[in-house]
Amino acid sequence: MDYTEYILQEQGISLGKSKTFVELYDLLSNQQDIQKVAKKILSTLSVTGAVSLIRYHDNRFTIVEEVGDTELIQKAFDDKSVLKEILSTKNAYHDDSEPLNKPYYCAIPILTKNNEFLGALCIHEKQEITCWKEIHVLTHFMAVVYNYYNLIETNNNLSTIDPITKLFNFRKMQNLLGLEVQKATRHHMPLSVVMINIDNFKTINKRLGTDGGDKVLYELGRWIKSNSRQVVDMPGRLEADTFAIILSNTPLKGAEIFLERLLVKIDNKKININSKELKIRVRTSILEFESHYTSDDFLQIAKRQLHKTPEEE
Repeated sequence: MDYTEYILQEQGISLGKSKTFVELYDLLSNQQDIQKVAKKILSTLSVTGAVSLIRYHDNRFTIVEEVGDTELIQKAFDDKSVLKEILSTKNAYHDDSEPLNKPYYCAIPILTKNNEFLGALCIHEKQEITCWKEIHVLTHFMAVVYNYYNLIETNNNLSTIDPITKLFNFRKMQNLLGLEVQKATRHHMPLSVVMINIDNFKTINKRLGTDGGDKVLYELGRWIKSNSRQVVDMPGRLEADTFAIILSNTPLKGAEIFLERLLVKIDNKKININSKELKIRVRTSILEFESHYTSDDFLQIAKRQLHKTPEEE
Protein backbone atom coordinates (compact mmCIF):
# COMPACT_ATOMS: atom_id res chain seq x y z
CA MET A 1 0.00 0.00 0.00
CA ASP A 2 1.47 3.41 -0.96
CA TYR A 3 1.29 6.49 1.30
CA THR A 4 -1.66 8.19 -0.44
CA GLU A 5 -3.68 4.98 -0.31
CA TYR A 6 -2.87 4.68 3.39
CA ILE A 7 -4.12 8.25 4.02
CA LEU A 8 -7.32 7.57 2.07
CA GLN A 9 -7.92 4.44 4.09
CA GLU A 10 -7.30 6.32 7.34
CA GLN A 11 -9.84 8.95 6.25
CA GLY A 12 -12.36 6.26 5.33
CA ILE A 13 -12.35 7.33 1.66
CA SER A 14 -12.96 4.64 -0.94
CA LEU A 15 -11.11 4.76 -4.25
CA GLY A 16 -14.10 3.21 -6.00
CA LYS A 17 -13.71 2.91 -9.77
CA SER A 18 -10.44 4.87 -9.70
CA LYS A 19 -8.83 1.92 -7.88
CA THR A 20 -9.49 -0.21 -10.95
CA PHE A 21 -7.55 2.22 -13.13
CA VAL A 22 -4.67 2.28 -10.65
CA GLU A 23 -4.55 -1.52 -10.81
CA LEU A 24 -4.74 -1.45 -14.60
CA TYR A 25 -1.82 0.96 -14.85
CA ASP A 26 0.13 -1.23 -12.44
CA LEU A 27 -0.45 -4.22 -14.74
CA LEU A 28 0.70 -2.20 -17.74
CA SER A 29 3.79 -0.79 -16.04
CA ASN A 30 4.82 -4.31 -15.04
CA GLN A 31 4.21 -5.50 -18.62
CA GLN A 32 1.80 -8.18 -17.50
CA ASP A 33 0.11 -10.38 -20.11
CA ILE A 34 -2.49 -8.52 -22.13
CA GLN A 35 -5.02 -11.16 -21.02
CA LYS A 36 -4.64 -10.06 -17.39
CA VAL A 37 -5.37 -6.44 -18.32
CA ALA A 38 -8.36 -7.46 -20.45
CA LYS A 39 -9.71 -9.71 -17.69
CA LYS A 40 -9.52 -6.83 -15.22
CA ILE A 41 -11.39 -4.55 -17.62
CA LEU A 42 -14.18 -7.04 -18.26
CA SER A 43 -14.57 -7.57 -14.51
CA THR A 44 -15.55 -3.90 -14.10
CA LEU A 45 -18.40 -3.90 -16.62
CA SER A 46 -21.97 -4.10 -15.30
CA VAL A 47 -23.22 -6.39 -18.06
CA THR A 48 -24.51 -9.94 -17.96
CA GLY A 49 -24.04 -12.99 -20.15
CA ALA A 50 -21.36 -13.58 -22.74
CA VAL A 51 -18.87 -10.77 -23.36
CA SER A 52 -15.61 -10.80 -25.31
CA LEU A 53 -12.69 -8.47 -26.00
CA ILE A 54 -11.39 -8.86 -29.55
CA ARG A 55 -8.02 -7.66 -30.80
CA TYR A 56 -7.17 -6.89 -34.42
CA HIS A 57 -3.44 -7.02 -35.10
CA ASP A 58 -1.34 -8.12 -38.09
CA ASN A 59 -4.53 -8.37 -40.17
CA ARG A 60 -6.15 -10.98 -37.96
CA PHE A 61 -8.69 -11.14 -35.15
CA THR A 62 -8.02 -12.86 -31.82
CA ILE A 63 -10.08 -13.29 -28.67
CA VAL A 64 -8.05 -11.64 -25.90
CA GLU A 65 -10.44 -12.38 -23.05
CA GLU A 66 -13.99 -13.65 -22.63
CA VAL A 67 -16.63 -14.01 -19.93
CA GLY A 68 -19.69 -16.26 -20.02
CA ASP A 69 -20.84 -18.80 -22.60
CA THR A 70 -17.63 -19.79 -24.40
CA GLU A 71 -19.49 -21.79 -27.07
CA LEU A 72 -21.62 -18.77 -27.96
CA ILE A 73 -18.56 -16.51 -28.10
CA GLN A 74 -16.65 -19.00 -30.28
CA LYS A 75 -19.64 -19.29 -32.62
CA ALA A 76 -19.69 -15.51 -33.01
CA PHE A 77 -15.93 -15.36 -33.49
CA ASP A 78 -15.92 -18.11 -36.12
CA ASP A 79 -18.48 -16.18 -38.18
CA LYS A 80 -16.51 -12.87 -38.11
CA SER A 81 -19.04 -11.08 -40.36
CA VAL A 82 -19.89 -8.54 -37.66
CA LEU A 83 -16.21 -7.97 -36.84
CA LYS A 84 -15.43 -7.42 -40.52
CA GLU A 85 -18.36 -5.01 -40.78
CA ILE A 86 -17.18 -2.79 -37.94
CA LEU A 87 -13.58 -3.04 -39.20
CA SER A 88 -14.82 -1.63 -42.50
CA THR A 89 -17.27 0.99 -41.21
CA LYS A 90 -15.63 1.85 -37.84
CA ASN A 91 -19.20 2.08 -36.51
CA ALA A 92 -20.78 0.13 -33.67
CA TYR A 93 -23.03 -2.82 -34.46
CA HIS A 94 -26.35 -3.14 -32.63
CA ASP A 95 -29.14 -5.68 -33.08
CA ASP A 96 -32.39 -5.27 -31.16
CA SER A 97 -34.31 -8.01 -32.97
CA GLU A 98 -35.85 -11.01 -31.23
CA PRO A 99 -34.21 -13.44 -31.59
CA LEU A 100 -30.87 -11.93 -32.54
CA ASN A 101 -29.90 -12.38 -36.19
CA LYS A 102 -26.34 -13.21 -35.14
CA PRO A 103 -24.74 -13.98 -31.76
CA TYR A 104 -24.05 -10.26 -31.16
CA TYR A 105 -26.28 -7.84 -29.27
CA CYS A 106 -23.74 -5.09 -29.81
CA ALA A 107 -20.12 -4.75 -30.86
CA ILE A 108 -18.29 -1.51 -30.10
CA PRO A 109 -15.13 -0.74 -32.08
CA ILE A 110 -11.93 0.12 -30.24
CA LEU A 111 -10.26 2.89 -32.23
CA THR A 112 -7.22 5.15 -32.04
CA LYS A 113 -7.55 8.93 -32.29
CA ASN A 114 -6.70 8.50 -35.98
CA ASN A 115 -9.66 6.12 -36.38
CA GLU A 116 -7.45 3.05 -36.74
CA PHE A 117 -9.34 -0.12 -35.82
CA LEU A 118 -7.66 -2.05 -32.98
CA GLY A 119 -10.41 -4.41 -31.87
CA ALA A 120 -13.89 -4.55 -30.37
CA LEU A 121 -15.86 -5.03 -27.18
CA CYS A 122 -18.61 -7.53 -27.96
CA ILE A 123 -21.75 -8.17 -25.90
CA HIS A 124 -23.36 -11.31 -27.22
CA GLU A 125 -26.66 -11.55 -25.36
CA LYS A 126 -29.59 -9.14 -25.38
CA GLN A 127 -30.00 -7.11 -22.18
CA GLU A 128 -30.67 -3.70 -20.72
CA ILE A 129 -27.32 -1.88 -20.66
CA THR A 130 -27.00 0.93 -18.12
CA CYS A 131 -23.21 1.28 -18.05
CA TRP A 132 -22.60 3.13 -21.33
CA LYS A 133 -20.34 5.64 -19.57
CA GLU A 134 -18.14 2.79 -18.29
CA ILE A 135 -18.09 1.21 -21.73
CA HIS A 136 -17.06 4.50 -23.32
CA VAL A 137 -14.18 4.99 -20.88
CA LEU A 138 -12.98 1.39 -21.00
CA THR A 139 -13.01 1.10 -24.79
CA HIS A 140 -10.82 4.19 -24.91
CA PHE A 141 -8.56 2.68 -22.27
CA MET A 142 -8.35 -0.55 -24.29
CA ALA A 143 -7.19 1.49 -27.29
CA VAL A 144 -4.26 2.63 -25.15
CA VAL A 145 -3.65 -0.96 -24.02
CA TYR A 146 -3.71 -2.39 -27.57
CA ASN A 147 -1.41 0.37 -28.86
CA TYR A 148 0.97 -0.29 -25.98
CA TYR A 149 1.23 -4.02 -26.64
CA ASN A 150 1.42 -3.49 -30.41
CA LEU A 151 4.44 -1.25 -29.83
CA ILE A 152 6.11 -3.80 -27.54
CA GLU A 153 5.55 -6.62 -30.06
CA THR A 154 6.82 -4.48 -32.94
CA ASN A 155 10.00 -3.62 -31.02
CA ASN A 156 10.52 -7.28 -30.11
CA ASN A 157 9.95 -8.35 -33.70
CA LEU A 158 12.56 -5.95 -35.05
CA SER A 159 15.29 -8.13 -33.56
CA THR A 160 13.77 -11.53 -34.40
CA ILE A 161 11.61 -11.24 -37.54
CA ASP A 162 12.75 -10.98 -41.15
CA PRO A 163 11.04 -7.82 -42.50
CA ILE A 164 10.29 -9.28 -45.95
CA THR A 165 9.03 -12.80 -45.23
CA LYS A 166 7.69 -12.13 -41.68
CA LEU A 167 9.40 -15.36 -40.60
CA PHE A 168 12.20 -15.67 -38.02
CA ASN A 169 15.50 -14.16 -39.10
CA PHE A 170 18.86 -15.94 -39.18
CA ARG A 171 19.91 -14.91 -35.66
CA LYS A 172 16.63 -16.08 -34.14
CA MET A 173 16.85 -19.38 -36.05
CA GLN A 174 20.35 -19.97 -34.68
CA ASN A 175 19.09 -19.41 -31.12
CA LEU A 176 16.05 -21.65 -31.62
CA LEU A 177 18.12 -24.42 -33.18
CA GLY A 178 20.58 -24.28 -30.28
CA LEU A 179 17.73 -24.73 -27.79
CA GLU A 180 16.13 -27.54 -29.81
CA VAL A 181 19.45 -29.39 -30.13
CA GLN A 182 19.92 -29.18 -26.34
CA LYS A 183 16.39 -30.52 -25.81
CA ALA A 184 16.85 -33.34 -28.34
CA THR A 185 20.19 -34.34 -26.80
CA ARG A 186 19.07 -34.20 -23.18
CA HIS A 187 15.67 -35.83 -23.57
CA HIS A 188 16.39 -38.09 -26.58
CA MET A 189 13.64 -36.40 -28.58
CA PRO A 190 13.48 -36.50 -32.40
CA LEU A 191 14.35 -33.32 -34.27
CA SER A 192 14.40 -32.55 -37.99
CA VAL A 193 15.10 -29.57 -40.22
CA VAL A 194 13.70 -28.90 -43.69
CA MET A 195 15.67 -26.63 -46.04
CA ILE A 196 14.16 -24.84 -49.06
CA ASN A 197 15.95 -22.85 -51.74
CA ILE A 198 14.31 -20.95 -54.62
CA ASP A 199 15.64 -22.01 -58.03
CA ASN A 200 17.09 -19.19 -60.17
CA PHE A 201 16.21 -16.50 -57.64
CA LYS A 202 18.91 -14.15 -58.95
CA THR A 203 17.33 -14.35 -62.41
CA ILE A 204 13.88 -13.69 -60.93
CA ASN A 205 15.25 -10.69 -59.01
CA LYS A 206 16.96 -9.32 -62.13
CA ARG A 207 13.91 -9.80 -64.36
CA LEU A 208 11.26 -8.54 -61.92
CA GLY A 209 13.29 -6.09 -59.87
CA THR A 210 13.77 -6.11 -56.10
CA ASP A 211 10.07 -5.44 -55.46
CA GLY A 212 9.15 -8.50 -57.52
CA GLY A 213 11.81 -10.58 -55.80
CA ASP A 214 10.52 -9.45 -52.40
CA LYS A 215 6.98 -10.47 -53.42
CA VAL A 216 8.25 -13.97 -54.28
CA LEU A 217 10.00 -14.24 -50.91
CA TYR A 218 6.95 -12.97 -49.03
CA GLU A 219 4.54 -15.36 -50.75
CA LEU A 220 6.79 -18.38 -50.20
CA GLY A 221 7.20 -17.35 -46.57
CA ARG A 222 3.42 -17.09 -46.25
CA TRP A 223 2.90 -20.57 -47.71
CA ILE A 224 5.53 -22.02 -45.39
CA LYS A 225 3.98 -20.34 -42.34
CA SER A 226 0.44 -21.44 -43.18
CA ASN A 227 1.69 -25.02 -43.57
CA SER A 228 3.53 -24.98 -40.21
CA ARG A 229 2.15 -26.02 -36.84
CA GLN A 230 2.16 -23.26 -34.24
CA VAL A 231 4.86 -23.58 -31.54
CA VAL A 232 6.10 -26.99 -32.80
CA ASP A 233 7.36 -25.81 -36.22
CA MET A 234 9.75 -22.86 -36.45
CA PRO A 235 10.11 -21.42 -39.97
CA GLY A 236 12.75 -18.83 -40.84
CA ARG A 237 14.77 -17.18 -43.59
CA LEU A 238 18.46 -18.07 -43.44
CA GLU A 239 19.81 -16.29 -46.50
CA ALA A 240 18.56 -14.30 -49.49
CA ASP A 241 16.68 -17.19 -51.07
CA THR A 242 17.05 -19.96 -48.49
CA PHE A 243 14.51 -20.96 -45.84
CA ALA A 244 14.65 -23.46 -42.98
CA ILE A 245 11.90 -25.00 -40.90
CA ILE A 246 12.92 -26.49 -37.54
CA LEU A 247 10.52 -29.33 -36.70
CA SER A 248 10.60 -29.90 -32.95
CA ASN A 249 9.89 -33.43 -31.65
CA THR A 250 9.56 -34.63 -35.25
CA PRO A 251 11.33 -37.67 -36.77
CA LEU A 252 12.41 -37.96 -40.40
CA LYS A 253 9.10 -39.49 -41.50
CA GLY A 254 7.14 -36.62 -40.02
CA ALA A 255 9.43 -34.11 -41.75
CA GLU A 256 8.88 -35.91 -45.08
CA ILE A 257 5.10 -35.65 -44.64
CA PHE A 258 5.44 -31.94 -43.79
CA LEU A 259 7.57 -31.26 -46.88
CA GLU A 260 5.33 -33.30 -49.17
CA ARG A 261 2.31 -31.27 -48.04
CA LEU A 262 4.19 -28.00 -48.54
CA LEU A 263 5.43 -28.96 -52.02
CA VAL A 264 1.86 -29.71 -53.10
CA LYS A 265 0.93 -26.17 -52.09
CA ILE A 266 3.93 -24.65 -53.91
CA ASP A 267 3.21 -26.69 -57.05
CA ASN A 268 -0.42 -25.55 -57.08
CA LYS A 269 0.22 -21.86 -56.40
CA LYS A 270 1.19 -18.98 -58.68
CA ILE A 271 2.39 -15.52 -57.70
CA ASN A 272 0.84 -12.49 -59.40
CA ILE A 273 3.45 -9.80 -60.12
CA ASN A 274 2.64 -6.83 -62.36
CA SER A 275 -0.40 -8.68 -63.77
CA LYS A 276 1.78 -11.67 -64.67
CA GLU A 277 1.63 -15.06 -62.99
CA LEU A 278 4.87 -16.66 -61.86
CA LYS A 279 5.28 -20.27 -60.79
CA ILE A 280 8.37 -20.88 -58.67
CA ARG A 281 10.47 -24.00 -58.36
CA VAL A 282 12.42 -24.97 -55.26
CA ARG A 283 15.19 -27.32 -54.14
CA THR A 284 14.73 -29.02 -50.78
CA SER A 285 16.53 -31.19 -48.26
CA ILE A 286 15.63 -32.89 -44.98
CA LEU A 287 18.00 -33.78 -42.18
CA GLU A 288 17.22 -35.67 -38.97
CA PHE A 289 19.24 -34.81 -35.89
CA GLU A 290 21.90 -37.22 -34.65
CA SER A 291 23.27 -37.13 -31.12
CA HIS A 292 26.84 -36.23 -32.15
CA TYR A 293 25.75 -33.08 -34.04
CA THR A 294 26.28 -29.62 -32.63
CA SER A 295 23.72 -27.02 -33.71
CA ASP A 296 26.27 -25.58 -36.17
CA ASP A 297 26.96 -29.06 -37.60
CA PHE A 298 23.25 -29.71 -37.97
CA LEU A 299 22.65 -26.51 -39.93
CA GLN A 300 25.75 -26.76 -42.12
CA ILE A 301 25.11 -30.40 -43.11
CA ALA A 302 21.50 -29.56 -43.99
CA LYS A 303 22.70 -26.65 -46.17
CA ARG A 304 25.29 -28.83 -47.92
CA GLN A 305 22.62 -31.40 -48.71
CA LEU A 306 20.43 -28.66 -50.13
CA HIS A 307 23.09 -27.56 -52.59
CA LYS A 308 24.26 -31.01 -53.73
CA THR A 309 24.28 -31.55 -57.48
CA PRO A 310 22.25 -34.49 -58.87
CA GLU A 311 25.52 -36.40 -59.42
CA GLU A 312 26.44 -36.05 -55.75
CA GLU A 313 23.09 -37.31 -54.49
